[in-house]
Amino acid sequence: MVTKAPRRTPPRKRPPRKRPPSKKTLGKKAPGKLKANKSGLSGMMMAVVAMGGFGVVSPGAAGAIFLCMLPTLVLLFGNSDGLQMLRAQCVGYLNAAATFPFIVSIYNGDTTLVKELMEMKILLFPWGAALVGTFLQFVAPFLATSFLQLVADEKLNKIKTMKDKLVNEWGPEVTGVQNNRKDHF
Repeated sequence: MVTKAPRRTPPRKRPPRKRPPSKKTLGKKAPGKLKANKSGLSGMMMAVVAMGGFGVVSPGAAGAIFLCMLPTLVLLFGNSDGLQMLRAQCVGYLNAAATFPFIVSIYNGDTTLVKELMEMKILLFPWGAALVGTFLQFVAPFLATSFLQLVADEKLNKIKTMKDKLVNEWGPEVTGVQNNRKDHF
């Protein structure tokens, strides 16, 4: 009688163990793309639904909100990168601030949507504010970079001045540089 040898199954591969974070990486984010919080999209959807409900009470004001906030809606739904919510907020807050006076005047009955559209102010001011918000998206990083560079240069000059005072008071040996270079910093 011939007996078959028992089948050997290959050993299971275990998933690699995750190492606990070291002191250097503790509290730091993993490298990668910066992603915005996606929960703001649901808030925007709630605002659209609220605008629909507001349209029952005052259709002219709801139409004005839609027309004035159109640049923000286009930026929100037309952009697909990870920073779309941050960009929509930058444009949207300025856009909403410029829209608010027109909405209040239409809701109170001081004017109508058609009258405001004929004067073109209802599109000129909110869309101009959206343009300013878009401009800020591109200019603000350069302004922040130049400000931080200026602060760092001032700090470096202050350190160099303090070093020169110490060298004058205690001699060149205080720097610890063997060849006494002036450009050590």
